[in-house]
Amino acid sequence: MKTVKSHYWSPKKRVIAITLRNEGYSYRDIAHKLGGGVSFSGVRKLCARFQMTGSVENQPGKGRKRTTTPRTDRRIIRLSLNDRKATSNEIKRMLDLKVSNRTVRRRLVCAGLRARIPRIKPFLNFKQRQKRVAWAKEHVNWTIEDWSKVIWSDETRISIFGSDGMRYVRRRPKEDYIPECMTASIKHPVSIMI
Repeated sequence: MKTVKSHYWSPKKRVIAITLRNEGYSYRDIAHKLGGGVSFSGVRKLCARFQMTGSVENQPGKGRKRTTTPRTDRRIIRLSLNDRKATSNEIKRMLDLKVSNRTVRRRLVCAGLRARIPRIKPFLNFKQRQKRVAWAKEHVNWTIEDWSKVIWSDETRISIFGSDGMRYVRRRPKEDYIPECMTASIKHPVSIMI
């Protein structure tokens, strides 16, 4: 089956077509003068659209109807915010939705909840957090000379705590350090240092 290829008309070409029509030329004459694959039916449609809208621009299409309602979209977002590590498939199952996983992901992305790799931060209790903040405040004004006296080393740890597999979280920009969007790590798990 042969498909008809549509041609793009520049705004200038469209204005010329309307001007020629106002001067009394037929649709066929205008198509012949413009050339470049312009058909007389295309000229006729352009002139009809211009009479209705007063513009030579294409009208925005309605597009396909959304499969989810605004209420369902809010439920998807709320569920993701309650469990940041829930996958689109899990959210779909929890809400018993008859849509694809891709649709759920699109709704989350529209809400600014993109899938990101969680920041890995040590699992700290309140007292440990206070100590770290106090240490940071003490060293905030250290110079390069002060830091040059510190010895830095690289190391690798093989740990049995946590999964080595990648798990994503849904978060908005600048939400990477809220607890729901992080993966906890334990300070002294059973491990081997290399």
